[in-house]
Amino acid sequence: MLETINNFVLQFSDPLFNWILSLPRDLRFVLVAVITSGCLAVARKLTTDQEWLKRADDDQVRLKQLVKEAKKAGDKEAVTRYKGTMGHVKMLGLKYEGKPLLWALIPILLIATWAFCRLGNVAPAADTPVTVKFYVPAAAIGQVMHMLPQEGLTSEGGWITEVVRDTYPESHGWWDEFNHSRMIKWGMLPPPEGVAIWQISGAAQKEPYKMQFIYKGETYDMDIQIGEKTYSTTLKMYPVGGPVQASEIVLAEYKMFGLIPGFPMAFHMPPWMVAYLAIVMALYPMNKHVLKIY
Repeated sequence: MLETINNFVLQFSDPLFNWILSLPRDLRFVLVAVITSGCLAVARKLTTDQEWLKRADDDQVRLKQLVKEAKKAGDKEAVTRYKGTMGHVKMLGLKYEGKPLLWALIPILLIATWAFCRLGNVAPAADTPVTVKFYVPAAAIGQVMHMLPQEGLTSEGGWITEVVRDTYPESHGWWDEFNHSRMIKWGMLPPPEGVAIWQISGAAQKEPYKMQFIYKGETYDMDIQIGEKTYSTTLKMYPVGGPVQASEIVLAEYKMFGLIPGFPMAFHMPPWMVAYLAIVMALYPMNKHVLKIY
């Protein structure tokens, strides 16, 4: 379902944003965050009563000054009165917070979905092994799965592979170890079951390769894009209770500047999303200040 929605949105966002992929990788994130924060700022400018918000902002500045003066004079009653007025002005301003978000929702949906599908991972390079996994119940350990040979693709260990017991993802550094231990303890990572693994490589081509896998008489399709700036869907989920639980193309996650990590304990946030949200939250108030938006 998620793959279908993403593919639908990409029909509109790819023509708008794919040019960004020609930029250096770190700059792509900065530019996407600039566009997002700009959408939020413009939406606020066009959908709110800027005159009222400016007066309210001026009132808040004046009220803060009055609070300081009242504290200095020891007038507790005045301090309470001024703070109450400040709270009332803030409450009145809340009615202007929802509409800008609503109007900015569509452009942000387009660019956020595009970023999710195009920027989160490092695209497979030509003639470089890529891990492809099929996850199955533990009862299938010892059975075999078959990938149909395809011109242009090679499989390092052959086309037939045995289902083995899966393991938790390898940790890289203390932050990964901490997240994995917490997620296991809180039940966010289910116990590993069975997995069938291939190491696939291939020549670059514009159209994705159409991989086909056969297991228990059923055929499972999965695309893999090689040698392009974009990459195919990395994870596919299958109906609960079926012979296959999920399939995955394992790609390296992109970390901005090679440093900013993910936050999997919070809604499984990958590194790209942490960097993206951090930049947006930093730029939005700056845009408001520069453009004099209240």
